[in-house]
This record gives sequence, structure tokens and C-alpha cells, in this order.
Amino acid sequence: MKEIILTSSILILLLAIFRQAVRGRIAPRVQYALWLLVAARLLIPGTLFTAPVSVMGAAEDIRISIRETYPDPSEESSSPPAAEPAVRPVQPSPAVRPAGNPEAPVEILPPEIPFSRWEFIDWPDVIWKTGMAAVGSVMAASNLLFCLRLRRTRRRLNVPAAPWSGSLPVYEADGLSSPCLSGLFRPAVYLNEAAMDAEHPEHILAHEYAHYRNGDQLWSVLRGVCLVVHWYNPLVWWAAALCRRDCELACDASALRWLGEEERIDYGQTLLGMVSRGRNPAALLHIATTMTAGKRAMAERIAFIARAPRTRKVTAVLAALLACLLAACSFGGGAKKAAGTEAFPGAPALLEFPGLHWNDSVETVIETLEIGEKQILENGAQAGEEDVWCLTASGVPGFGGTADTAYFRFMRYEGSDWGLYSVRLDYPNDADFGAVREELIRQYGPGQSWHEGTYRIMNGTVLGGDWDVLALPPGTSVREVMLDSYGQETLDRRREILEQDGPHRTYWSADSSALSEEFRTLGAHWCVENAAEPVDLEDAQYFFKIQPMAQAFWTDAAPTAWTRPSSTFNQVWLDASEYVYYLQRIDRGGPASARVRLTYGSQSSYSSCIMNPEEVGRLWKLYQSFEPEGPAGQAEKRSRRVAVTFRDFRGEEMASFILDRGGLQTPDGEYMLLRNVDGMFEEFQRMSSYRDE
Repeated sequence: MKEIILTSSILILLLAIFRQAVRGRIAPRVQYALWLLVAARLLIPGTLFTAPVSVMGAAEDIRISIRETYPDPSEESSSPPAAEPAVRPVQPSPAVRPAGNPEAPVEILPPEIPFSRWEFIDWPDVIWKTGMAAVGSVMAASNLLFCLRLRRTRRRLNVPAAPWSGSLPVYEADGLSSPCLSGLFRPAVYLNEAAMDAEHPEHILAHEYAHYRNGDQLWSVLRGVCLVVHWYNPLVWWAAALCRRDCELACDASALRWLGEEERIDYGQTLLGMVSRGRNPAALLHIATTMTAGKRAMAERIAFIARAPRTRKVTAVLAALLACLLAACSFGGGAKKAAGTEAFPGAPALLEFPGLHWNDSVETVIETLEIGEKQILENGAQAGEEDVWCLTASGVPGFGGTADTAYFRFMRYEGSDWGLYSVRLDYPNDADFGAVREELIRQYGPGQSWHEGTYRIMNGTVLGGDWDVLALPPGTSVREVMLDSYGQETLDRRREILEQDGPHRTYWSADSSALSEEFRTLGAHWCVENAAEPVDLEDAQYFFKIQPMAQAFWTDAAPTAWTRPSSTFNQVWLDASEYVYYLQRIDRGGPASARVRLTYGSQSSYSSCIMNPEEVGRLWKLYQSFEPEGPAGQAEKRSRRVAVTFRDFRGEEMASFILDRGGLQTPDGEYMLLRNVDGMFEEFQRMSSYRDE
């Protein structure tokens, strides 16, 4: 939405400037047609192609430059940005120091926050949709009432056909402020009393017929839709008013072309006498082409009728080039880049460490990174944390530098293998740490200077809040905790770094959109089935919508509130605890979804995507019970068939087949007889219309 607001606003301003600059030197129909670019930009979301120069590309460059030059002071304060996240949803507790270790820093955990979806409602979206419904209702009601009034008072007129006119019906109606063309599917011209008494009624008919030839009743609908969707933007209302003025100018030009130059003065006198003067913003929502105009619009029409402008070839070429340039700038998107680097096209969707994958085993990490025995400083389960294993190593390369110390943390669930979920790299203080940040940007994109919130369902009904919110003992400040943990000298050195030009922090985040629909559905079902207290499926699905699955963090101003102390200021942290937590719980080797499609010949009758774990498991067992009895003949082309595809939680295909009453067709085209084929076919056919509750 933001990109549409920005690009459309700039497009409107540029078209308005161009309109003023070429006024009187370009054909009104060309001027009118240029507004189609604005309508397309307002109604077509996103970017359609990559352009070397674009509004969104320039805006992104400016945004990155501003954040790097003027970082948010609140983000560069001495307050810690985020504690190292917990492995899994746990009950939060006050800041505590591990027993028996007085030198260990305080571990700060988030407070309990009652789960309330009202806190996470997207209020701007609610306001936008409410306004859209209100403006749309006004548009529908006003047009409906206007049409009913016309039908109630209209009287058909027998008007002689002119050389330029068609079979458009003409009516006289009471109570009209001006003549108009009304009707979307059956348009007709409606004349008021003043038009009936006019000296040259053919001028009015020519003007209204020009509206019909130009399809202005359809343009009016398109203009109204733009106003309904973008009701909050005053520039869109301004653009609609300018577009309507250009519509009238284009119709004047067409009418004069049919009537002849000798009628120019008489035409102007006739039409200007018919115009209802004054401003009526609601008229912009009308489908009927009523003739209302303010002083400026009136003066513009008089000037046009008097001058009879003609489009020069140079002006026409300029208009065409401008249209192409504006389309490229408005609909094009700039290639992602930052700090002079090009975006890596294969950037990991879940911010994985180069060469590794989340949930890799301890052995895989050691072998892949070629970590020798002398490099390993620690390799074992964490004291007091039965489900956490830590591999600590020295001299580990990563992101163009070499870390003094690297911490690889692993988790496991109910006896499963240990799986990697977090990586922290401590680089030497004298390293060129800006180069490490540039490499992170090249791999993961520009990043952002603030920390996205992390939310966790705790015991099913409590939502853990943002990790920036810290739970401290009564009477204790963050400053006291930091001073007690790291000492005055360390904090003074950190303050000196923060006083230098930034940025000093960059965050990356990957939400659940990077995962398959099967993963999100299975994760939500797992929450519902295993929560300590009841939680409904809708809340669990909403949790997956707002919860970052993986995060990354770069800073040259550490230490912060890490659970392990460090003397280095240059740190990189990657975490996918949320992703791995659910990955280990939902990955049981079976399918996550079953897509069933019923076909008859080349026609598809019913189709369903089943993700309910119980139903998917039942269909999978049914598939595994198939007992082929040998090859069969050719399948009937016009027989009713069921096509079934099973996919795992990653969305990758596990098995597929086609079943009819004659047998089973495998993916390689082999057609086989099947025991109890009728019963199997009936069951899968029934599931083709299944819908998850």
C-alpha cells in the first residue's frame, strides 16, 4: 500500500505539472488519456518489472541513506536491544543470576502479557476498509437514487438522426441541473428544461454523444473505484477533478469536429449556458456525466473553444515519451542494493548461515565448517538446560571475516537429534567490521535499523511480548544490570563507539511467508493440540502470521544483554529458534497435505487441499494399503478420475497418482489393476469436495 501511495502521488503531481505546461498545445483526448496511467497505478498493486530508474528504487535508497546517516537515538541508547531468545516458549521470570556463578551476567526474560488480539489489530487497515465501505456505500446509493429518479420522470423524445449520431435514446427528465449521459449498460441522453429551450439543441446532443463515443460512463466507474479505494488521499480526489475537466474538454473537441468550425462560437454559447456552476465533490462519484464546473474549469473550457488548439508533432512525441517514462518510474521497481553491493539473488529465505541449514546436527556443523579439535572450546549440553547443546569454537570464518569465538546452539525434542537453531559470532574489535555488515547486506538484503517484535505463545493463553521489553527486579534499572554484568570500563568504551557515526545496529527478519502453507497449518494444529490451556485454531494461525521465524543481528556496539559475557564489540547473531522449535515437532516423516482433484475428461469438477493432520494421515494410510494386481489395459479418456498429490511440510511432493474405477495410474504413466478399486475410488472422490473446518 505504501508504494502505491508514494508512486501514485508523485505520478499525479507530475501529470498535473505537465498538463499545465502543455495547456493549449496538446489535443484534449491525449491529455485525457494520460490519466489512465494514474488509474492503473492506483488499482494495480506492486511493481511489474525492474527499472534502472524508479520511484520505489529511489525511495529505498533514500530510506537506507537516512537510517545510516541519522540512526534513531532510541535504538542507539545503552539499553539492550534484545536478549538472546529462549529456546522454546517458557514461563517468563524476573532477571536472575545462575546459582553458583557470581560472575555470570544477569539473564533478562520478557514479562508475561495477557494474550489479547486487540493489541495486534492493524488499526490503519481497519480504518482504511471502514472508509472504503463508507465511500463505496455513498457512491452506490447516490447513483442508484439518481437512476431511479431519471426513470421515474423521463419521457422519450423523437430526435432526428444526425450524421455523427447513433441510435442512442434521448429523454427529457425533470429536476436535472444540466444535460447528462447516464446508464452503464443501457446509456441514454437526458435533457433538462433549459436544454429543451436551447437555440441549438444539436450542440448539446453532439457533446453528450461524444461522451458515449469516448466510453465516459465506463471511465466514470473506474474513477469512482479509485476514489473508493483511495478515499484518504486528497491528491486522488484532485486528480479525479482534473480528469473530469479533461473529459469535458475532450468531448468539446469531438463535438466541434463533427459540427464544423463555423459552429465554434455558437457551440460555446450553447454549452456554457447549460453548465451547472459550482463545486460538488460528490459529483466525482457519479457515473452520469453531469456538467458541473467551477470558475477555473469554466475559464479553461472557454479558452479551449476560443483557441481551437492543435497538437504539434513535437508535443505529441513529448507526450508519448512522458507516458513511457512515467510508466517506467511508477510501475518499475529498483533492484535491491545497499552500500554499493548487489542483492544476492539466492538469498536464504530463513537467514541461514552460509553452508549450513537450520536443524543441522552437531556433526554436520563441524564437518561442513571444517572445525578442528583444537578449535573446539566447548561441546556439550548446557548446565541447567537439558534441551540445549552448545558448540563453542575459535577461528570460525563467516561473512567475509573470522570470528574469535563462535557459539552454535542446538535443541532437540523428545529424543530427536540435536538441531541447529542459533549462531553467534564474536569478531575481534580491530576487525573491519563494516565489511562484515556489507556481506550480510549482500546475502540477506538491506535490513533495518530497528528490531521487529518477537511473540511467543506461553501455555497456550499467554503471549510473550517484544524482547525489547525487559523484566527487572523492583528498583533495578537496565543501567545497574549492565554495570554489574560488564563493568564501567567496558560500558565507557561502548559509549565511545555509539558517539561515532553509525549505523551501529542492523536487523534482518524472516516471517512465516517464507514457509510453506503446510508448515504453517501443521504448526498451528500442533499449538492447539499441545497447549497447556485451550487455544483455538484461529489464534494459533494468527500467532504464526505475526511471529518472525528467523532473525539476524549485526552490531559494533556490543556487549548487550547476551546470556554469555563477551569483551568484543563486534558481534553477529542468527537465530531461528521459532522455526526449528516447530520443525522438530511437526516433521514426523509423513505428508502434511493431500491435494485431491476430481476430473471428467479434460474438465475439473471438484478440488480440495486437505491439511487436517488426521485426514491427511488417514488418506496416506489408505494410499499405502494399495495392492496392485498387475498391469491393466488403457484408461478410458472420458472416465471420471481422481488425481491425488501428497506433499510434506516443506511443500515438496512425496507421492502422486491418478485413480479411476478401472485401476491406478502411476506418475510414469503405468496403468495397473487395483484390489478393491471401487471402494478406494469412492473414498478419494468423496474427499475431492472436503473442506477443512
